[in-house]
Amino acid sequence: MTSIRNTNFFELGLVHPCVKSTRPPVYLDYNDDLDGIDSEGNVHAPDGPGIGVEIDWDFIKKNEVDKAIFD
Repeated sequence: MTSIRNTNFFELGLVHPCVKSTRPPVYLDYNDDLDGIDSEGNVHAPDGPGIGVEIDWDFIKKNEVDKAIFD
């Protein structure tokens, strides 16, 4: 939605009192929880390269179930 000019919408992950966090463990610096909303009600989109967030490669390697190399 951040690519749409003048939008008023932002989708949060599953928001429920029993769900402590919706943060995927694969991202180091991404926050899609309610505390990611600033005091003015804004949620800022990641601005880094690619999808804009830092990826936890150690988590990925630790949870890897298969690997393929394409030439």
